[in-house]
Amino acid sequence: MATQHGSAIVLGVSGILIKGASGSGKSQLCRRLIEHWRQNNLHASWVADDRFIETVQNGQLLVKPSKRLAGLYEHRSIGIQRDVYLSRAVIDLVVDLIEPRMIERHPSDQWYKVSGITNTIPLLRAPAGDINEAMGLVVATLARHIV
Repeated sequence: MATQHGSAIVLGVSGILIKGASGSGKSQLCRRLIEHWRQNNLHASWVADDRFIETVQNGQLLVKPSKRLAGLYEHRSIGIQRDVYLSRAVIDLVVDLIEPRMIERHPSDQWYKVSGITNTIPLLRAPAGDINEAMGLVVATLARHIV
């Protein structure tokens, strides 16, 4: 199976897939979200950083790490780091890091569409490069959409 560009984490029981251009802050956003959850004694784990494999199983979007990068993540200015990781996760939220000027001021609900999935997956467009803003949007979206 071909890998795709992006990162995936699990916060609590919610799988989150983060997409965006190279250098948009995917790894940094994942790392900061994981740190925040762990500081609050909540479960947080990597699934994949930089490359992932996307499949549909039982009507749900499933993400796995690429074998070559499993358990590794990039920490900009420090280098490649190792952390605990999950071998797969069902995705409950997709975050697309895009240029801030492309984000609608008052967006309607948006959904990530993949052939074969039966559940609706919220799609959040967040500003690339503004990790604090993106973190706040992810937390608010999880509270709104994930039970």
